[in-house]
This record gives sequence, C-alpha cells and structure tokens, in this order.
Amino acid sequence: MDRLTHLITCFTGGLRNLLAFALPRSPVPAPLASQLVKRVFRMRNRFLALLAQFRAGTLPPPPAPRPSRAGLARTASTPCHPEIAPRRVAAMLHPIKEAAWTCRCFLAHIIDDPQEAQALVAAAPQAGRILRTFARMVGIKPRPWLALPPRPRKPRVRKPRPRSAKRRPLGRLAYGKLIHPDRPGQPALHPPNHIGYGRAKPFPRDYRPPSKND
Repeated sequence: MDRLTHLITCFTGGLRNLLAFALPRSPVPAPLASQLVKRVFRMRNRFLALLAQFRAGTLPPPPAPRPSRAGLARTASTPCHPEIAPRRVAAMLHPIKEAAWTCRCFLAHIIDDPQEAQALVAAAPQAGRILRTFARMVGIKPRPWLALPPRPRKPRVRKPRPRSAKRRPLGRLAYGKLIHPDRPGQPALHPPNHIGYGRAKPFPRDYRPPSKND
C-alpha cells in the first residue's frame, strides 16, 4: 500500500470511530447518522478510484463548467436528499478532546505535503472537492492550492432613479386664488385677490426690523 492510499484509509477509519462516538450523543436522527457514515466511505472509495485512474493514465478530462442553476426552481421529480453539512459535523466533533482524535493528523499529512495530491487535484477537481469536504468535517482550513478560486462577481447595475418633478412655489395671485377661489354668480364675501389677499412678498435679505429706540 502506497503512502497516499494508506493516509486516506487511516483518516476515514479514524473519522468513522469519531462519528461512532459522537453521533449517539447528538440530536442527529439515526437515519441521517447512518447516511453520514456511508457518505464518508463513498467519498473514500471515490478518491481511491480517482487516484488509481490518475496513476494508470486513464483519468478522463475534467468536465466543462456547467451553467449556474441558482435561478432554476427545483421540480417535484428531483427531491432533495437531506444530509448533514460538513461544518455541522465539525461542530459536533469539537467537544471531543484533541487526544482522542485519531484522524486529523493523517489528513494534515495529505494537505501539508502535497506532492502527489496536488497533481491529482489539478487533474481531477473531484478529488479536491472530496479533500475540502473532509477538511471541513474535522475543522482544518484548506490550503491555498486546495481552496476554490473566488467566483467572479457580476457588476452591479444600478437602476436610474426617476427624478421627481420640482415643485415651483405659487405666485401671489395663484396663492390668493387657492385660499379664496373666485365663484362667479355668487356674492363676493371678500375683496378681489389682486388687491391684497395674495401672499405677501418676502422681506429682502438686508432688512432689519425697526427697534423701539428709532
């Protein structure tokens, strides 16, 4: 057994022992706990299969990037299978003492000494996804060569705000007609607006009211 195969096998075996200790003491339902353990071994088998294909030179080329499906609605024919997120697994294993961890060191050797693992991840991005999931499960931050590149952000297109029409102040006669509208055919109860019922002109800026001593 070569070094990389030995490390990934020892890591998944230690992770299984940790989960067997932590899952019965957690509020995770039994069906989800069983699915989590099966998922760990499925990822291990997938990683070992990719490693064997990489060494034999029969690894298929990386698939073309698929369009984003964030805006597509999930139909009833494609049900969502519930599973436990890797960060929730890390929070569940966090209370266990460091001395009881029998798997983190094996994964650290794979990530910190990336001789063959880095070449495998470059040729098969699926292997990098598996290592990132394992790293999040045990609370290890992925190294820069293993982390995903940042997603390109779409430029924000700001919608032009409609300009509100500027309200012009009413003139003296218009203000007078607003207060006392003309009613033809009815007796006038007030003088005409053009002789003094409009709004008075504002004082000039240099106006000073007279004092009592003047």
